[in-house]
Order: sequence, then C-alpha cells, then structure tokens
Amino acid sequence: EAIASQALGRKVQIGNLSFSLLSGSLSADNLSIADDPRFSPSPFLTASDLKVGVKVWPLITSKQIEVTSIAINKPVVHLISNASNQWNFSTLAANSNSTANQPASQQTGNLTVGKLDVNHGEVTILPAGAKAPSVYSDVQMEAKKLSLASAFPVTLAMNLPGGGTMKLSGTVGPVNSTNATFTPVEADVKIDSFDIAKSGLVDPSSGMSGLVDLTNHLSAANAKD
Repeated sequence: EAIASQALGRKVQIGNLSFSLLSGSLSADNLSIADDPRFSPSPFLTASDLKVGVKVWPLITSKQIEVTSIAINKPVVHLISNASNQWNFSTLAANSNSTANQPASQQTGNLTVGKLDVNHGEVTILPAGAKAPSVYSDVQMEAKKLSLASAFPVTLAMNLPGGGTMKLSGTVGPVNSTNATFTPVEADVKIDSFDIAKSGLVDPSSGMSGLVDLTNHLSAANAKD
C-alpha cells in the first residue's frame, strides 16, 4: 500500500490478504485507489479481486516483496474532466520522480512489475457538462515490464459505447511525472463503429454525431510542460 500510494501519488487501500506458498501469489480483495480530491471524493479505481505474484524466497527470508505480476479482475475506473479540460488522471504518478535522492531500494520511480493484467474492466468517462457517463466495457489490458520510468509494451481491447470495439497494441511511457496526460504513446489502433455522440469525448453541446471506423498508428510525444 505504501509503495503503490507513493508511486501513484494517490492513497491506495487493499483489503484482506492471503498467501499461497505453492503458487507464490498474494490474493487480496477490495482494491481502491483514491481520486484527485479536486474532482471527486469517490475512488478513482475500485476492484474486488487482486492477485499479486511474488518471489517466495525473499518474502520468507527477509520479508521483502518482489512483485513479478499483478492481475486485477473487474476493475471500475472513473475518468472525469472539468471545465478547463483537465482530467482526473493527469495527476497520477505526480510524485514518482520526487525520490531521486533516496536509495535505489526506496525509489518508487524505479518500481517495476513483470506483467500487469486487467480483466473484464469498465471505464466510465464523464466530461464537464455531461449529464451521464459514457461506459467502456469488457476492458482487457496486458502490460509487460511495467515501469513508471521507462516505456513498456501494452495491448488493450474494449467495447465502446454504442456497440463498437477498439484494439490497441504498442508502447506507453515513461509516465510524465508532471502531467500523466502527456505520457508518450506509440501504438497501432483499430476502431470499429466508434459512436462520436456516445463517446464521452466530445462536448454534448457541439451536436457532433456519427460512426467512425479507423485503422491508424498513434504517436504522442512526451510534452515537457
């Protein structure tokens, strides 16, 4: 909890833990990551089921947790923007590089996870002025060699509001410690039947609507400000 909270710059809470020696894994319930209080008092992410793969020998001999994998089942993430077009996820990992003068063992910016799996997730998007959130369902994500300080490979698939689908494959990172919105991305994207009006990404008052199919390469560089 402490390492994750410092790395993300948000309070992370984990419920009851159980450990399996045979599988070398920790199971937990009731994962919660707090939101930026400027946007919402409710959690940014919740999940009822979390599994963490760990190296058994360091845990037994020195009580050190070395994470090899994380699997989050059925998480719900809430994305919210305000009237200034700022998003609540922009401050994630805002303190990830603030530990540069600490020993390497304590630097959360160097925190790495061999593999992260997100299964059957849900993302709600609520832009400023919207009356109800748009829901992106059955989110499946896999990230390997996950690190806040370097680029890592990611695959992502989800169902879009209105019945469309999206698939993404590429690299993300390093995470921008000033504003996570500016984190670099290099990925191939395929979108089928993207409903503009139901996406939650367009101002409802704009009157824009229609279905979009897209196959393209996304390249977003790391902004410095």
